[in-house]
Amino acid sequence: MADKSLQREADDLGIRINELGTKSTQLLLFLTFAILGAVTLSTAQFPADQALVRVATWWWILAVFPVLIGVLPVKDFKWNNCAWYRFLVRAKFLLLWAAVTFSTVGTIQFLRAVS
Repeated sequence: MADKSLQREADDLGIRINELGTKSTQLLLFLTFAILGAVTLSTAQFPADQALVRVATWWWILAVFPVLIGVLPVKDFKWNNCAWYRFLVRAKFLLLWAAVTFSTVGTIQFLRAVS
């Protein structure tokens, strides 16, 4: 009975880890386009505050690092280990929120640059 409960918890945590990985991948895709847009804006002759575009780019590049750590396939290091999976869920959650925070700051700076 206890084994089934632990297996169900491991399965649920595994699903959550995969969900957080998917969200990290989506954020990485956003950051790719955001950085590409900022670079395009800084090289073209658009009426934008170039200093703020650089600041936005810096924040977005900073956000890439927690996202890249968040998509690492570390679940396999300790397969079906509930304690490891709980740690990964918390770590990936915190890394994702750090990246979202950095991305938000970058987006605000970018909007300030183009307005």
